[in-house]
Amino acid sequence: MENDGQQQQASFCDLAGIGQESSPSVILKGEPVGPLVTTNQEEYRGQAKIVQGISDSMKQSSAKEKKQRTEAFNSRRASKEAMDHGRLDKEMMSTKDRVQNQQAEMERDIKEQNGKMAEEKVLYDTVHGKYKGEVGLSADKKLVVDGKEITIFALRDPSQIPRGQAGAAYVVESTGVFTDKDKAAAHLKGGAKKEVISAPSGNAPMFVMGVNEKSYTTDLDVISNASCTTNCIAPLAKVINDSFGIIEGLMTPVHAVTATQTTVDGPSGKAWRGGRDAGCYIIPSGTGAAKAVGEILPVLNGKLTGMAFRIPTADMSVVDLTV
Repeated sequence: MENDGQQQQASFCDLAGIGQESSPSVILKGEPVGPLVTTNQEEYRGQAKIVQGISDSMKQSSAKEKKQRTEAFNSRRASKEAMDHGRLDKEMMSTKDRVQNQQAEMERDIKEQNGKMAEEKVLYDTVHGKYKGEVGLSADKKLVVDGKEITIFALRDPSQIPRGQAGAAYVVESTGVFTDKDKAAAHLKGGAKKEVISAPSGNAPMFVMGVNEKSYTTDLDVISNASCTTNCIAPLAKVINDSFGIIEGLMTPVHAVTATQTTVDGPSGKAWRGGRDAGCYIIPSGTGAAKAVGEILPVLNGKLTGMAFRIPTADMSVVDLTV
């Protein structure tokens, strides 16, 4: 009866003394209760029932106590978790307030720095020289150029820029990031009415002055003005095609360095040659101008191709066209 985990259970044979030479002892919870003093098997059975009843009662009592202890533990744990959550909520709210205050201060600082930077960039330009007009910064951190105020924002999401409050009806998207029509349209959510993308777009209508601007309709809110190379080649191709006709053509744009190039050798996401020092190399590059010309002038679609060269100059672009 002293088997592990079963000290409170006694089989009928053990309690009745069947097959044993002497009277057995009963052990409950590891403590001997005493021998079963009987004279026959009937009395053994009677005492066995009594012992079994005591064992069952003790098991029930033990289960009840265990349940009570478990409930008490769960109650204390729930109370502690509630207190912890309360403290955590307070800490989170406090942290959120601090972050919001810091963010507001950072936005003010960035706005002020952007204003000072914009003032300096307008006054002094590497290519165009010093601006001969008046440039300053107003008390409310607006850039003032020749008496005209320009509002400066420090927001990365175009949809959050309140352009309507600044009185901006037309937006020029010149970051080179939002060339997709739907993404570029985020500028309109802030109150602007029309938008011009200063790069070729895959799904926005493209227009080049002197080529197809007459096909513009007022219901178009987002349009593309194509690229600088396209604005160079499209008028030239239109004149030649209208006068003589173009069967096919090869163009070679020669382009100044761009902001995407590196000033020292480094990695490039597109081609290894693109990671070479922009000031030391003439770097071949692909161009989307041929495709853009085909979209602007459908009659030339698929007839033009070419490859561009990035050269180490600060400002310049020329196109050689062979038809």
